[in-house]
Amino acid sequence: MNKIKPSILLIGIAIGIFSCHKDSTSSTPTHPALDTVYLRKSQMFYSYDASGNKSADSGVWKWVYDDKRRQTMFVSNLGNGESVDSTVTSYSGNQAVTDYWVYGSGVLYSKGHQVFFYDANGNLDSARETGTSIIINNGHPTLHILMA
Repeated sequence: MNKIKPSILLIGIAIGIFSCHKDSTSSTPTHPALDTVYLRKSQMFYSYDASGNKSADSGVWKWVYDDKRRQTMFVSNLGNGESVDSTVTSYSGNQAVTDYWVYGSGVLYSKGHQVFFYDANGNLDSARETGTSIIINNGHPTLHILMA
């Protein structure tokens, strides 16, 4: 039977101790910081008719986010500018404020202002909205005023 030399035994114990030693300067693994890398920023889409020709009914959507991954702007452009919707949202304290505009053929058809109130847990508590819309009915424009 071979005897283990004391120097080899000491080296083996030292390697075992140092390999199991936890470095006090290392931190526990953390999740990457929240960012908007994986959030959708833009989308283009096209419509085709039955024969496979691209129609004018195409569009682009664009999103912008803040550093907390909350949407701060959304723009929708459909039909090559035929309809353009814009939404801007800002956040402070326990509320979010959204303003929106809807254009059709360069004419402002609708605009509004929304305020969303949140409870202490971040759940939606209530909302208020004011806005105006012009609706074309049988060729006659009608102004609608919303206050809720």
